[in-house]
Amino acid sequence: MPFTPDEMGRTSLSRTFIFYTLGLFAILGVIFIAILTKITWDASHARAIRVTEAFFQATKRPFERAIWTVNADATLQLIRGLESLDVVESVWVETPDTGNFGEPVTGPRQAEALTYTLNSPSTILHKDAIGKVFILIDRNTISYEIVSTVGFIVTAIILYLILLAIVIRTVFRRLIGRPLSTIVNYLSTPRLIEDPPSAELMPGRNDEIGILASSLQSMVQRRHLDLQKIQEYQTNLEELVTHRTEQLKLVQEELIQADNLAALGALVAGVSHELNTPLGNALMAATTIKDLTGSIHRELEQKTLSKEGLENEVERISQTASIIEKTLGRARELVGNFRQVAVDRQSERRRTFNFDHIIRETLATLQPTIKKTPFTIELDLNADEVVDSYPGAVSQLVSRSYRKRHQARL
Repeated sequence: MPFTPDEMGRTSLSRTFIFYTLGLFAILGVIFIAILTKITWDASHARAIRVTEAFFQATKRPFERAIWTVNADATLQLIRGLESLDVVESVWVETPDTGNFGEPVTGPRQAEALTYTLNSPSTILHKDAIGKVFILIDRNTISYEIVSTVGFIVTAIILYLILLAIVIRTVFRRLIGRPLSTIVNYLSTPRLIEDPPSAELMPGRNDEIGILASSLQSMVQRRHLDLQKIQEYQTNLEELVTHRTEQLKLVQEELIQADNLAALGALVAGVSHELNTPLGNALMAATTIKDLTGSIHRELEQKTLSKEGLENEVERISQTASIIEKTLGRARELVGNFRQVAVDRQSERRRTFNFDHIIRETLATLQPTIKKTPFTIELDLNADEVVDSYPGAVSQLVSRSYRKRHQARL
């Protein structure tokens, strides 16, 4: 959804850029002003101390003579002279003998006063201390100087930031803001993909913005070509669907045929595996009969065959023949099941059959596969249910159901 001019103004990238840039400069300016204020305060305080000390050293001798001679007027005059300095707030003198001169400051500020010792001008007393001079620096004067200096600097910084904002906004709008607005207007064009403008978006501009505009225009042109192809596909969709439907039917028939062949192959493999056991047992039994008849023949030649031995051998041959009969019967049953299932699947003809028997015949052909799994199959069928349907389809349904269950458990 395109933006209105008011919304674009409120969400302007140039305003955001200027806001963060000026915010950073403002933070740096506050840090700079704090450092400058500390440095200026320390310098002004040191300068006030130097000026006060210089003036006091010039008046130290008169102070000592006035205190020594107990000349209160001269002492007060000297105090007024020191207090006339701009950086001095208050001066007072404390003596152990003659009392105090001036107005002492009490409270926490008394500890801030500069203290100087006055010595006796007499050479006889070896310059013993006769009092102390306390000079309190005027913090208001220093603060006024700092405020004046810092105020000027702050005003200069504010003017600089305003000028910088104007310059940044102008340059930003010219180099970035207007080109981006052009790109936004281009992307907001109605039916842009269906009917894109043919004119170049930003001719002659080879910087990052120009590359971005060229890439966007190329992308729109590609989407336009893709849309045309989609419309062409939609025009020929009915014919294409008909053609694909015919192909799907052919593929479906081939898949059904391949599935039938694969199932038939599985049946052949299963029956072959099942036939190995009864045929192997029959072969072993036949070999046993051959060995027994050979033993009887040798005993007859040697004339050592007794009646009891002959009866035993005949009994063993009879038992072995029964085994051969059972194993070959099992093989015949397997071959019969396989033949019936194979015929039903290939012919796909309708006939009357016992529903129980067709399921059992199909499961019999799947026994080699079932035996390799930890699963068992339980049947609960009505043996007398005879239906008229397609036995091949029922057999395929049973086989596919078993394979899907087996694969799902794996």
